[in-house]
Amino acid sequence: MINKFKLSFLLFLSLFISACSDDPNSIGIDQLSQDYLTFDEITIDSITVLNSSVKTINTGVSKSLLLGNYSGTEASFLVKFAVLLQDSIKEMVNQNSISVSEAYIEMYPNYRAGSGELSNIEVYEVLRNWQTFNFNSDSLIGISGTENLSDSISVSDTLYRIKIKNDLILNWLKSSTDASIANNGILVKSTDQNLIRGFQSIDGSEDLSNPFIMQLKVKLQKSTGSNFDLNFAPLQDVHVATLTDNSILNDQQYMYLQSGVAINGNLKFDLAKLPTDIIINDATLEFTYDSLKSFFGIPAIQQLNVSLLDSTNQIAEDVTLFKSGVKFRGSVNRIIQTIMLKKSEKELKISLVEEHNFIDRIAIYSDETGIPEFRPKLIIRFSKLGL
Repeated sequence: MINKFKLSFLLFLSLFISACSDDPNSIGIDQLSQDYLTFDEITIDSITVLNSSVKTINTGVSKSLLLGNYSGTEASFLVKFAVLLQDSIKEMVNQNSISVSEAYIEMYPNYRAGSGELSNIEVYEVLRNWQTFNFNSDSLIGISGTENLSDSISVSDTLYRIKIKNDLILNWLKSSTDASIANNGILVKSTDQNLIRGFQSIDGSEDLSNPFIMQLKVKLQKSTGSNFDLNFAPLQDVHVATLTDNSILNDQQYMYLQSGVAINGNLKFDLAKLPTDIIINDATLEFTYDSLKSFFGIPAIQQLNVSLLDSTNQIAEDVTLFKSGVKFRGSVNRIIQTIMLKKSEKELKISLVEEHNFIDRIAIYSDETGIPEFRPKLIIRFSKLGL
């Protein structure tokens, strides 16, 4: 019995090896793919853009402090300096044997949207304590005085210098020894149009000794007549960017995305066209944007975030799309697979990468545009088992 089994096994093995050594086109891969596995591609343009909406973001972690007005967006910032004094200087402050002869803020630009330079910059004393977390446009209401404390301004493409009135700085020095005197920092605004500048922030720098962080430079004079200088770095800073023209949120032809403000988009897929029991090999999402209604700063944002939201509006999956010409494209395999697996999460949130830092705006053609080839597209390549 055992010998007969061995003989049968050896005969089967020899036939198997002989078949595999033949030309694979005769009975191998081609026949398998034709009979059991089919490949196909489908383009889904039934993508519904739900809306564009402004959300609250924590700009206290931004690498830039935004200032100015551009394309229906206004930006201002707050900064509070860490006024720390040696005991010997505190004694002079208490004895009123020291005075401020000059004080100015130096700011280093690291971003622009628009052309030229800002020339009308105003500085106001902040009247109450504030925190960077969740600071927004509502937080600005009643936060500052009405007197412009900026004496003069000198600007270039690499350095802004704002001279501040001496009395404010002297009060800040006194606040280091007298708890009844407040140092809540300043609000910086600009009435210039057609330009928003970004300046290096403290939270945008990994090194607090970075020479490009904003500095308060103070020239002091002793009662004896001798002079000395002190420099102070920011303790905290935050910018607020708001829309002065909300009409873009109601434009159904586009899904607007903007950093700084920030404006996000929402959309849904209709995957009803997809066959059942398929294997997703590749899924690519493609957006086309209108270059005339979009603007990019310097440096420009080059990527979009696509996030799949679950039933509690938490992110279930997220991927990145990359800019190429007037399109943003990228793989959304994980998102499509998750949608098909869970059969419930179908809403996507679209946002700009680095939406805390800059002010770039992108007008993506929506499903309502009259130009079909510009509508959002989902291109799916799949395989299917079958006889």
